[in-house]
Amino acid sequence: MDEVREGAARAERSLAAVRAAWDAALPRDRITLLSRLLQPLGPLARMAVASGAFAAYVGREHWAQVQVRLEDAMALQADQVLALAHFAFDVQPEVLSGMPSAPAAGLGLAALAATLTLALRRR
Repeated sequence: MDEVREGAARAERSLAAVRAAWDAALPRDRITLLSRLLQPLGPLARMAVASGAFAAYVGREHWAQVQVRLEDAMALQADQVLALAHFAFDVQPEVLSGMPSAPAAGLGLAALAATLTLALRRR
């Protein structure tokens, strides 16, 4: 039972960290991250993840070339982004590797990628 509580507490801490990074991120950083996370997912996965939050990205363009809309990036919640990250990581574990570093991309994108990477490793 302690393992269950510990796992729930770890998941809550991860979500809180992702929420803080997501809320602080600039729109362009959100768009870049979402584009990266959606890239390895096919149409069915996009419809299924986060209760269909990414279904709008089915059939719009070739599934490997995602153009995330600003209004979508701003409307998403951290828990949806975390669900997407979990799903994308399961499909392609290196999905977050090679993200631009803070000097190259800005602190927001680097913080988002690092926070998600830590959250994914904790599960």
